[in-house]
Amino acid sequence: MNLVTLRDEMKKRRQQLTKEVWRRCSEQVSHHLFKTDFYQNSHKIACYFSCHNELNTELILNDIFFKNKSCYLPKIFPNNKMGFVAYQPEDTLQKNQFGILEPTDKGQDIIKINQLDLVLAPLVAFDKQGNRLGMGKGYYDKALANKAKKPFYCGLAYAFQQVEWIEARVWDVRLQAAITEKEVVIFI
Repeated sequence: MNLVTLRDEMKKRRQQLTKEVWRRCSEQVSHHLFKTDFYQNSHKIACYFSCHNELNTELILNDIFFKNKSCYLPKIFPNNKMGFVAYQPEDTLQKNQFGILEPTDKGQDIIKINQLDLVLAPLVAFDKQGNRLGMGKGYYDKALANKAKKPFYCGLAYAFQQVEWIEARVWDVRLQAAITEKEVVIFI
């Protein structure tokens, strides 16, 4: 299956989930994450606000703050690059051109990618080798590319989003783990 068809099919399946399934799966993924060593040992964590029926990250964001970890959110800049900006619950957010909540332009503390311990990424699909299919703009791949020291890279997904194989392109950055409502999959 080509990437465009796979992306469309997975987005459609995700949109068809009931609110109850979305809530239950989001809770299960969050609880699986909290038990992992890579989460427990991380202090600087990049997360995101979910949209379009992605797994709800609210429990994760709350836990980051409860445990006094530092939280960073992705932000798309005018040069069409993505960076990670420090975030506190009282900060003002706005929707970007894709409808995703991100910090406003005031007082941004942008962290270098190699200073992060963990990057939690949304996805549309992933395969058994850790290849991740995102929304198609390559923001996470570009942000993580060519870094000598990379943070631990984990995708948050529904179990149905795991497929046998995704055609990897040379610029794709593989996940080191993916967490679904059923399991934690480690690729390294």
